[in-house]
Amino acid sequence: MTTQDMPEGYVKYALEAYESQGGNLAAMKDFQQTTLYYGVSLKGQQGTLKLLSKSPQKSAKVGITNIPDQNKISSNEDVVITHIRILGDTKAGSPEAAEWADVLPALWRNGEFYIDHGGSEIFRDTVAALHNTYSATSIEDDFVGVPSAPVIKGAVNFDFVLDGVEGAAAPTLEGGALAEVNFRVELKVVKILK
Repeated sequence: MTTQDMPEGYVKYALEAYESQGGNLAAMKDFQQTTLYYGVSLKGQQGTLKLLSKSPQKSAKVGITNIPDQNKISSNEDVVITHIRILGDTKAGSPEAAEWADVLPALWRNGEFYIDHGGSEIFRDTVAALHNTYSATSIEDDFVGVPSAPVIKGAVNFDFVLDGVEGAAAPTLEGGALAEVNFRVELKVVKILK
């Protein structure tokens, strides 16, 4: 079974993946299907960015993130990632005002995205594969299934890492001013409540 079998096999697949990665289903009180999200401005940025640990936003804020403790999931829950999508905006001055779409400058679009969990890389892919750049369809169908269904354990530090194209400069406008670039990652997850 793959995550493309969603939504019918969505929860079953996630629970099986959780158990196969050492999760204790007997200790599970309940589960919830939800989407975790995090948005950030990348204006003037380049290179490798640890998005969560460098963020000034350290608690949940509507429009920016719904991850309550910026680098950790609550100790009484774990999350199984089943889908990911990356969205961009190159017009708004902040993530709160962004009109999320499938637009990112080449510096980021041609880079890589990964999730670091307690010092281990649990997921990695190209941004382009997760971003559906310039697709003819809406962004509603842009979630990419994650067959490995990695688990973020509660109370363990994690980070979203964005690797820009090496040596590429931060995007600028004609005349040299830094371009607005907003970046958002969304994870469809099954949250395991312990």
